[in-house]
Amino acid sequence: MTFDELQADKEGLAQLLKHHVVPSEIMVADASASAVESLAGEDLSLGKDSGALLVDGVMVSAADMESGNGVVHTVGAVLELPLTLNIVELATAGGFTHLLSAVDESGLRPVLEATEPHTVFAPTDEAFESAVAALGEDDLAGVLARADLPEILEYHVVSGYLLAGSVVNNTFASVQGTNLTFDAAMMMGGAAVTRANLMATNGVMHVVNQVLLPPSLADVLAADEEFGSFLSAIAAANLTEMFGWTKKGGAMHTVFAPTNAAFQALIDGDDSIADMEALLAMPNLAE
Repeated sequence: MTFDELQADKEGLAQLLKHHVVPSEIMVADASASAVESLAGEDLSLGKDSGALLVDGVMVSAADMESGNGVVHTVGAVLELPLTLNIVELATAGGFTHLLSAVDESGLRPVLEATEPHTVFAPTDEAFESAVAALGEDDLAGVLARADLPEILEYHVVSGYLLAGSVVNNTFASVQGTNLTFDAAMMMGGAAVTRANLMATNGVMHVVNQVLLPPSLADVLAADEEFGSFLSAIAAANLTEMFGWTKKGGAMHTVFAPTNAAFQALIDGDDSIADMEALLAMPNLAE
C-alpha cells in the first residue's frame, strides 16, 4: 500500500497508528520479554537484545524520550497490524452484502476461505444494484439466480496476491479463464478501483464500483472479422440477446461458428440463395 493510499484510508490509518501506542508507560529498563496490548487491541511482542528493546522484532534505536504524559521510543519500521480475517470474513466486516450472497450462490465461498492466496476485485452493493439493468434482470434476486453467475464471479478473482502497484497497466488471467486488463488509473473499461489493498490472511481485496463482466460470446465473435457474416445472421434472426449479457436468467452455450468463407460456400452451393442478403432474409434463418 502506498502512503497516499494509506492516508486515504482514514479508518485503517487510525487503527495502524493506534497499534504503535500502548496505554501505559514502559521504560526500556523496566521492559521484559512479554506481549503488551496496543490501543488497536492487538498484541505487540517485546523482547531484549543486548539490553536494547525489540518491538515485534524491530529494534528501538532511540529510547526513553520522556514527557509529562508518557514516553517515546524510536523504531525504524512501521509496526504492521496482524492479519486475522480471510477474504470472506473481510468482505463480511466491510459490508459487502450482495457480493457475499453472490459468492454463496455461485459456490465460490470455499475458494475464498481456503489458505491459497487470491486477489478479489470486490463490487460494492451499489455496483450489484446497478448491474440488475445491465444484465437484463428485474431485481437483484434475478442476478443471483443467473445460470452464468459463477462465470461472472470468477472473473473477479485472480490467483495469488496482486497489490495495487502490480495491478496498474497490467493484464491478468482470472479464475474464470479470460483476462482482466487495468490501465494506469486502475480502471478497466468504465470500472474503477475505488479502494485498494484490503489485506486478508489468504489474499487481498480491491473495491470496484462496477460488476465486471467477462467477454460475452458476442464480444468474442466480434473480435474476429472472420465471423462477420455469422454476426449478421445472428442479428437478422433476432438472436443477438442470447449471445450477450442481457438475456434474462443467463445461460451457458457452446457455439460452432461458421466463418465468412463457410457462409459463402453455402450461398455458392445453393442456387436458391442469390447472395448474403437473400440468406439473411430467409424466414427460417434462426433454425
